[in-house]
Amino acid sequence: MDRSLRDDVRVIALIGSGHMVSHFLQLTLPPLFPLLRDELGVSWVALGVISSVFYAVSGLAQPVAGFFVDHFGARRVLLAGMVLAAVAIASAGLAPSYWALLPLAGLAGLGNSVFHPADYSMLNATVSGRRIARAYSVHQISGNIGWVLAPVLVGSVTHLANWRIALLTAGGAALLATLVIALQTRGLGAPMPPLPRAHGTGLRADLRMLMAVPILMAFGYFVLLTASTGGIQTFAVPALGMIYRAPLVLATGALTVYLFGNASGVLTGGFLADRATRHDLVAAAGVLCAARERGHGHDRLFDGRHRAVARHARARGHASRLIRQGLRFRLLGAGRRLADRAAGLRLVPRPRRATRDVRRDRGRDARHDRDRRAGEAPRGDSAAGAGGRGVRAG
Repeated sequence: MDRSLRDDVRVIALIGSGHMVSHFLQLTLPPLFPLLRDELGVSWVALGVISSVFYAVSGLAQPVAGFFVDHFGARRVLLAGMVLAAVAIASAGLAPSYWALLPLAGLAGLGNSVFHPADYSMLNATVSGRRIARAYSVHQISGNIGWVLAPVLVGSVTHLANWRIALLTAGGAALLATLVIALQTRGLGAPMPPLPRAHGTGLRADLRMLMAVPILMAFGYFVLLTASTGGIQTFAVPALGMIYRAPLVLATGALTVYLFGNASGVLTGGFLADRATRHDLVAAAGVLCAARERGHGHDRLFDGRHRAVARHARARGHASRLIRQGLRFRLLGAGRRLADRAAGLRLVPRPRRATRDVRRDRGRDARHDRDRRAGEAPRGDSAAGAGGRGVRAG
């Protein structure tokens, strides 16, 4: 291995380690959302606000971090951001309420904002041009490794202790990695030398450069990419559990497979970019392939759901038809018998229960008996008299 390759590998490994710490800290809180929801008594929307605050501060502060990198040096800004993000995540383990997590998420996002400006500045300044695309791919893969490690560490420590100890452990591990990177990156990331005035440097020139069409197009692309990736990382595990009743192990495994697939695509793209001259065609082909696969996966998912719904509907319709037929057969078979029996029946309304006066009822019953006996006696006498006359006549 020649000296140039050895130096490139060393720089790429160190910068990639810092990026791994960045992505590791990004994914320490989202796996804990189900526990935070129960313990803090907040909704999923409130938990999503934590991630929104983190990424909003990180995105808005990145241009400012870029100016700091140019004026104070990439290494200083990188180490300061790593310390700030690690301390904020560790402090989240001591947060007494939900509202204390919001400013800590903002501080963590502020620390996270320095990674891309500082990392790319050091990579562009030290790595040879023929390996720069692979350096970018390794840089991105290192971030994906951090995403993979965060749920494993946080989940394991939470299972053994609790989520507060898990966040303190994650913050401590990030501080330890920051110390190692600080000891190994001496001499890297010096401040940019001032350009001559003839080139029109200054705040106005920098803002004009940021408003260029290619930069705005790249900004829009990364906004959409980060939004989709962040949504999947933050809510994939809870969504799989709530929608498909997937166990936690299966849901986190699906997220891990997605992240590994993302890493393999980034590595492949790095090798292709080093050997291609039309980088726009390579990027467009990758986006179209991803959109095609995502569309097919969406169709397969909904086709499966539609088939399941159709089977369920057919089963319900078949069962309802059987019930209707059974009721019709029972009514037709027993209808005539019921009609014959019902012809001789007389429906008598059920008497209403009311309070009774026992003495009054007894007197009324006694009078009713006397009247009935008095009415029956004449009929008996007339019958007896008619019988007697008949005897005498005979």
